[in-house]
Amino acid sequence: MSDDFILDFALSTDYIHHLSLNNRLHVKAFLVGDQLAVRPLSSKKRSSQSAVMLGMPNQRVAFLFGYGVMVVFSAYPIHDEVRCIELCRPYVLGQQPNEFQTESLEVQLNSASDGFSSSACALTTVTRERLELIAEVMARSLILDKHESVIATRFEQVKPIANSIIQGKIHEDRENLLKYIGLNLLTEHELAGRVEITEKPSLLWDNGSLEPLYFQLMDEFEIVERQNTINRKLEVISRTAQTYLDVSMHQHDLRLEWYIIILIFIEIVLEVYTIFMLSGH
Repeated sequence: MSDDFILDFALSTDYIHHLSLNNRLHVKAFLVGDQLAVRPLSSKKRSSQSAVMLGMPNQRVAFLFGYGVMVVFSAYPIHDEVRCIELCRPYVLGQQPNEFQTESLEVQLNSASDGFSSSACALTTVTRERLELIAEVMARSLILDKHESVIATRFEQVKPIANSIIQGKIHEDRENLLKYIGLNLLTEHELAGRVEITEKPSLLWDNGSLEPLYFQLMDEFEIVERQNTINRKLEVISRTAQTYLDVSMHQHDLRLEWYIIILIFIEIVLEVYTIFMLSGH
């Protein structure tokens, strides 16, 4: 990593002031990995319980989230995506995606009120809290993007399982069925636990005046609706896999009962045969 591409917390406040001198900001969120090790960046650099704010080259401001998302604010269009992603690589934990998902937003400054106008987000002024609020909702949207594509594939894969139940063709494959259930539990854990998709950010505790902006951001990115859709699909996938597993276990138990009955019958036959042979002598 080059010397001019070093995370700089001390200058981030100055960078925010520089951003405020513009009429428009360009925002881009990057999904850079499963997790980001933000603790090594020091607790004093933590702007809230969920994000770390840092300065970047070209007087940009970045917010890093522990669940693997970086959001960059710039006065100029962000074309050097690879260079931005490289900045985070030393802090990425776990698997890095082959293709990096992104989310973009335009922010219009010096507006009469905070909110949305056309496809742009309007801000009356630039503050750390406003930038972080935008970054957090965009980060949530990107995490939803990640899970929506995975769950859509998984949802298609359970259709043959449902058809097998309808046709009464049950083939034992407990390992894959348990894998489906386990993957769903992990997805629910990330969305409800690490990311807290529908929970209000902690920064609103001391900045209640920003709640209208937060709810408009949530509506614009359809966070709640998309989360509800994911939850419904997860429920269908889990219920289908569990039903198939229950039917498979039931059939397995029935087979065991028949095996026991057959063994008892064979034992009785052998016993009767032995008695008959003995009586014949």
